[in-house]
Parts: sequence; structure tokens; C-alpha cells
Amino acid sequence: MERHIRRFLNKLSFASITIATLILILSIDKKNKRLWSSNDWKKKLSSFINFFQSIRDLGLLHNHTKFICVSAGAGPEVMALSHMGVHDVTSVELIDSPPLVSCADPHNFPFFDHVFDLAFTAHLAEALFPSRFVSEMER
Repeated sequence: MERHIRRFLNKLSFASITIATLILILSIDKKNKRLWSSNDWKKKLSSFINFFQSIRDLGLLHNHTKFICVSAGAGPEVMALSHMGVHDVTSVELIDSPPLVSCADPHNFPFFDHVFDLAFTAHLAEALFPSRFVSEMER
């Protein structure tokens, strides 16, 4: 019985190493290109461009605005802002999604107060502690 367990664990280790190696070999660019060419991504991108354009029309968003996207997921809002010419955009999520989104806790930002001019999230309803989430965006 012990020999069977050892053999199973060896096979499991080999499979894990193989999967990890394949993940490292597949470049992030290929994954991102596949994601960015999907219809869902294009719809989100178009929607965010329209939304941010309305904010720009109100005079609240400029090309030099320091912007933070909170709980940005894979970052379609970041790409939308980039397409509009806003390049000083920081985006955070619990899990990073390079190159658009960095890892940070939306309930406890690793930034100083008053660093950003404008904050945005499309996922406030999903926050564990909404009041803390909003207070971090306000500071």
C-alpha cells in the first residue's frame, strides 16, 4: 500500500511540475491577446469608453487625471482610459492581472492619502466591507 501511495505522489508531483512549466512557457502576451480579442472584452471596453466619455464631457476627466480603478478584474476600464488618452491610471484587484492590474487589497490601499484625482469601481456591491472600501477610495 505504501508503495502505491509513493508512486501516486510521484506522478502527482510530476504533473504539477509539468503544469507549472507550461504556465511559465506560455507568455502573458498570448493569454492577454486571446482575452483582449474576445467579444465579451470588446463589449466591456466599448461600454467603459462610453461611460468615461460622459464623465469627460462633464469636465471631470482629463488626460492628466490621476485615476485609480478599484477591483478592476482583468482591467477593461484601464484599457478604455488608455484608449481615451488617460495614461496615469492605477488599477488594483485582489489578484493581479499583468500588465493592466496590480495586486492590492481594496479595503487597505498601499498608497498615501490624496494621491489620486478620481477613483472608480464597477464592483462596490461585491465588496466585503463596503464602507471601508469607499473610505479607501475617498482618501
